[in-house]
Order: sequence, then C-alpha cells, then structure tokens
Amino acid sequence: MLRLADEIDVGADRNSELLFDLSNLTKQDDIDAFGTHESIRRVEVTDREIILHTNPKEPRFEQLIAELAVKIRETMDYCRDVAGKCSDLRITQEHVSIVPDTGL
Repeated sequence: MLRLADEIDVGADRNSELLFDLSNLTKQDDIDAFGTHESIRRVEVTDREIILHTNPKEPRFEQLIAELAVKIRETMDYCRDVAGKCSDLRITQEHVSIVPDTGL
C-alpha cells in the first residue's frame, strides 16, 4: 500500500514552491518532473479509478502526464496482484484517468 500511495502522491500540493528555488533547477529531467507535478492539480481516488485532474503548464506536459499515468497504472496493477495473493486487502481501482481540472 505504501508503494501505491507514494506513486499517486503526484499533485501540485506535493511540494510547496516555497521549498524550491525554481531558478536553480537546471537539469531538464528536474524541470520536467516539477512541471508535471505542478500540472496535476489534484488526485481523486474512487472505488473504480484514480483520476488525475490536470491543468498542464505547457502543452509538452500533456505527454509527460500521460506517461506518469501509465506508470501509476502499472504500479497499481502490480500492487493489486501482490495484495490479492498475500493479504485480505483488495485494490478495486482498475483505471487511471486524466481529466481537465475544473477548479472544484
């Protein structure tokens, strides 16, 4: 469960901008990761799916968000399989969806 919880901790509130001096981000991977997390406004978990509410900071972040959603789904599938074999815990979510953030 901790692995899956860590994987879905991707919302913009994950790291406060006050903790970072964004001007010091020089590696493209760091810039892309921060921008991707900043573009995910919130994460909603329902009985059936994990929903990423997004507002991409730039068009290029749309692909990075999609790649992150695939990674989350793969981790979720792995954790569901392990939990089903090793415990009474059941992970019922089957999908990871990306939707525009409506600000609600």
